[in-house]
This record gives sequence, structure tokens and C-alpha cells, in this order.
Amino acid sequence: MDWRVKTLSKHSHASGKPLQPDQEIVSYLYKNEEGELLRADVLAEETEKFSPSGAIVGWWGHRIKDSESEAEARQAALKTSEELFISLYQVEGETGHSEESDILKYLLALMLERKKILKPVPGQGKAESQTYLLRQTETEYEVPNVEISADMLHNAKEQLRLII
Repeated sequence: MDWRVKTLSKHSHASGKPLQPDQEIVSYLYKNEEGELLRADVLAEETEKFSPSGAIVGWWGHRIKDSESEAEARQAALKTSEELFISLYQVEGETGHSEESDILKYLLALMLERKKILKPVPGQGKAESQTYLLRQTETEYEVPNVEISADMLHNAKEQLRLII
């Protein structure tokens, strides 16, 4: 499994247009034919035109900021994490689940639980999963319990840091 996810692009992957501050964009995580997990940033109005060269794993929308305060940056990262977490379940319904998706769900759930966005539901999970409640919408999500090696954790941590 390869985790070479880049930070925000300078150009839209759909049209090649430069991305400018204050534009709405959608960032996609997708798995290419070689099995690499990649990121593509697309202007929000161009999402219909975008067709990745592989299966979409998740996505999140955001506005490009010119300059952010530290608090705004943390809040935006938290919102991005929440949107990515939810999109992993939406995409899974369309494409099936993958090991990368399970790892992302697990790590994002732990982070969102720590930030009190997700709440574990006691006694609801199975041995191979844990049920979490998204406080804002009262929606339950079944998060797989994933055994993560130190290398996998390091790679995922670095990539998530770059993404969000």
C-alpha cells in the first residue's frame, strides 16, 4: 500500500486552471491502477468533468484561504476531517470497501473522537468494529477495528497531515 498523497495542487485536475484564493474546490482521494492513493483538487464547478484514473476513496470540499489565523486553520482541518470521514462511507456504498478506506476510517474516527465530534456507542460494536455516533447529525457509523503496524501508522499520519 502506497501513501503518497500530496498537499493542495496549484491547478485544477479537471481543467488545468490555476487555483486562486477564495475559490471553492473539492479534493478527492483516489486509488490508481497501480494501487497508489492519490489526491486531486478540482474547482467545485468542474466536479462533473472530473474523472480520476481509479476508484474514489473519499472527498471533501473547502475554500482556498489567502491567509488564515491558526484557529481558523485548525477549525478548517477539523471540518475537512469530518467531511472525509463521512465521504468514506458514501463512497463505500458505491465501490465497496478497501484496506485503505478501513485504515482511514479508523484513524479519522480516533481523531474525531478525541475532538468530541464522534462519540463511541457502548455495547453497539462487534469484536471487529466499533459504533460511533456523529454528534451533529445523530448518525451512527460502524468503524472497523484495524490492526495497524508502526510503519502503516507513520505513513498514514504523514499523509493525513499533508491532506488536512
